[in-house]
Amino acid sequence: MPLMETDLLSELYSLYQHKATAGAIVFTNNGEWEPLCGIYTSTGLSNILSLLQSGQIIKHSMKNMLDHLKVKSIALRNDQKKAVRNFNSHSELNGL
Repeated sequence: MPLMETDLLSELYSLYQHKATAGAIVFTNNGEWEPLCGIYTSTGLSNILSLLQSGQIIKHSMKNMLDHLKVKSIALRNDQKKAVRNFNSHSELNGL
């Protein structure tokens, strides 16, 4: 996430400090979770492991995992959305 901004990370960490009972703290972008940049608590990760070990996980995506956790989120403003931009290849990084 080369465009991530430190103020967003600070905001995420601040929510984590105040919502310690959450299994995960993530950003949302147009109502959709952005699971790559998030804080996953030991309780949340333990819940995911238990689901995995009991065969209850069908889809192995982070967005699906969030459906099984107590999630607190921060909605990204339009001017912040570039920070979570997805880069899948070296060519997409050119020109930054």
